[in-house]
Amino acid sequence: MAYPKSEDQISELMAFATERNISLIPYGGGSSVVGGVEPTKDDCYSGVISVDMKHFNKVLEVDIEIRSARIQAGIFWS
Repeated sequence: MAYPKSEDQISELMAFATERNISLIPYGGGSSVVGGVEPTKDDCYSGVISVDMKHFNKVLEVDIEIRSARIQAGIFWS
């Protein structure tokens, strides 16, 4: 499991995984009850790293007029 705290760390993790043929599976703020972070059996990768996005938990922008928002991947709404 990886817990990046910055975009630079995500970039470094992606480079590391690419060099070593490792699959990255992001985990956001969900409960994962549907198995979204479970790796599939695939021999094309040498391994798997789950990337916990919990440090990316901010609402970046809200546009009330067009009813849209930019929200980071790790936010958890309950």
